[in-house]
Amino acid sequence: MIGTEISSTGLNIRRNICFWSLCASVFLTGFFNGAFQVLAFEWSFIYIYIVFLRALPSTLGTIRQNQAVFGLAVLWGASVTVSLLMSPLHLSNEPAAIIRYVQTLSHVVFFLFVRDFIGRHPVSFRWPLLAIPLSVVGVAAVMSFLLYGEDLTSADTASRWMNYHPFNAHIRHTGYLITAGIGILIGFCLSGHERAANRSAILLLLIVLFTFLFWTGGRGAALSVVFAFGTTGLVVWLKGGSVRFLSIAFIVSLFAGLVLSELLAVFPWNGVLQMVLRSVQSQDLGQLSTGRIDIWRSAWDSVKDHLGFGLGPHGYWFMPNRIFGVQPHSVVLQFLVEWGVVGALLFTTLMAIGFYQGLREHVLDVRSNMNPTRIAAGALILVLAVHGLYDGTFFHPQPSLYLALCFAIWSTPRQRE
Repeated sequence: MIGTEISSTGLNIRRNICFWSLCASVFLTGFFNGAFQVLAFEWSFIYIYIVFLRALPSTLGTIRQNQAVFGLAVLWGASVTVSLLMSPLHLSNEPAAIIRYVQTLSHVVFFLFVRDFIGRHPVSFRWPLLAIPLSVVGVAAVMSFLLYGEDLTSADTASRWMNYHPFNAHIRHTGYLITAGIGILIGFCLSGHERAANRSAILLLLIVLFTFLFWTGGRGAALSVVFAFGTTGLVVWLKGGSVRFLSIAFIVSLFAGLVLSELLAVFPWNGVLQMVLRSVQSQDLGQLSTGRIDIWRSAWDSVKDHLGFGLGPHGYWFMPNRIFGVQPHSVVLQFLVEWGVVGALLFTTLMAIGFYQGLREHVLDVRSNMNPTRIAAGALILVLAVHGLYDGTFFHPQPSLYLALCFAIWSTPRQRE
């Protein structure tokens, strides 16, 4: 009996080490945008999982239960490999393309380990999810500190803080993280059992994140967030759930963010007023989309003759007619350029199956109690998927790690909790 208790205590300690290493990895990801850094965070959790829990994902059981999904995953992995090896741009000789290939597979492995962790161990995933908005607050705090001493009237300072600021390489990448953080908090607005103090903390976090979002000036991120709030609220209302706090939190944080972002604006690209002016002063659709129409056209012109398996991982960067950036600002074109129709259809099908599994388990099932943690994961997937239609949330390593984490939480059946 004593031996059993010791063994159980040891397992709990090892499990907690693994759990908090996951929290740390998710939190630190908000501060570092490099592919190698995010890979290090993913593989540190995987390494700790293997060493401390002495286990690998139970693939045989998973294969038996999801034979069709496993088959699609194998085909997708093979197609991505073919896209690299048979690239018309000869990307198998390019280190950046190989890194992109490894990074893509790493996100999938990370997803498998997190999902296995959920299935094996009865832990709450509230803190790994809350680590996302908390890391955004941390980034905002450090950025605020670093702004002191800067010449805020200088055009060079404004340009540097937009294109080469201390975190995430570009201010729009920070917008991805803020969007993800707000998506998580949407789910936690639905808990009917939260104490007043907890609800106040959630509302305060939302106000900070909305202010930061409008401060960064990202119109696409703002639209994605509004859409996610509206869609989630509608689904909950149709299910007969209460949307009172969700509605109050959205209205208060939205208007507080609009006002505070203008008060804190220090650069020409800051604040909601500049977001509105950039839209109403646009002379055509290309200007309104910040050049995205031309970017999309150039990406299509490059891949249209290689639709089978695309140009290979990181193919957009190596396109002879590339206009701007490292990705085509559209998840659809990104998948086509990197993997072609074959890889794009296979991966999109896998994502659709995973999202539907979560939707069926946590929303459509009449027994579902709309668990806030699960809804938070689903809301993040929704907001980044919408944002990904016109930006790079499925390309950059930080939001990709968040998506892998949330797909693992969202797609796991309730009976495994």
